[in-house]
Amino acid sequence: AGAAMVSCDKKFQQDRCRLNAGDKRVDGLKDGLLDGSEALVKGIFRGVTGVVTKPLEGAKEGGMEGFAAGVGKGLIGVVAQPTSGVLDLMSKAAEGASNTYSTVKGTVFTTNTNQVNE
Repeated sequence: AGAAMVSCDKKFQQDRCRLNAGDKRVDGLKDGLLDGSEALVKGIFRGVTGVVTKPLEGAKEGGMEGFAAGVGKGLIGVVAQPTSGVLDLMSKAAEGASNTYSTVKGTVFTTNTNQVNE
């Protein structure tokens, strides 16, 4: 969340909030890697394209001053947005790994308990 805030890109921040608000449960490592990879790709894409789009948006809104501000936002975003994507990938993968471990542990524990009771 912190890297997304640093990006100075309101749309990117809103998209991340929407993505996290609708967070579906990450059932396993596979889900975590898929969701995290999607966030990473979006972060890289938005960061790279922002280098071009932010100065243009700034110029449209504020002339040369807006263009200069847009260049700054684009340069910050090219680092912050992919960083946010990497953090999301690590977070989702860790959540998935934890849930996989919990599921396996629960299954093994239940199986062993049933065998002892028989």
